[in-house]
Amino acid sequence: MARIPYPESNEVPENVKKYIDQTPRLNILRMMSRSGNLSDCFGTFAFHILADTKLDPIFREIAILRVGYVSKSAYEVFYHEEMIRKLGMSEEKIKAIQDDIKSPLFTDMERLVLEITDEIIHHVKMSDARFEKIHSLLSYQEVMELVMAISFYMLACRFLENYEIDLDEES
Repeated sequence: MARIPYPESNEVPENVKKYIDQTPRLNILRMMSRSGNLSDCFGTFAFHILADTKLDPIFREIAILRVGYVSKSAYEVFYHEEMIRKLGMSEEKIKAIQDDIKSPLFTDMERLVLEITDEIIHHVKMSDARFEKIHSLLSYQEVMELVMAISFYMLACRFLENYEIDLDEES
């Protein structure tokens, strides 16, 4: 159960009421609507990460799911396990994202994404060696999108966990 009540439409600014009144109702956006304009920025940023990038969606979802697992965010894990399944990832690989990032199940590129994700989570920045390696394999834009996805979902997980956001009713 969330630590504070989810707001009603009459408790938030007009421009963020859409997060309370929309279908499906996403609890993270409902709760975040209490922050006013920040919730609108958050929703827009999330949309662009998920739907408007050049980065391979498998790499994006591997990174997001790893952030969710390390952050112990059941909400984030629930939705991104579903998304990565839709992209065709096996249950065995999904389990390895949580438990064994060095697993031989991963391609070299997937493993690099996982290692970079862990470095950013635990050390803020990736090592020079991984920075050079990833830039030899992806464009500047794709690498920036990866770093932004990792960073954004760290923010999302911390918000979710601090407010103990419930899974959505439609889940």
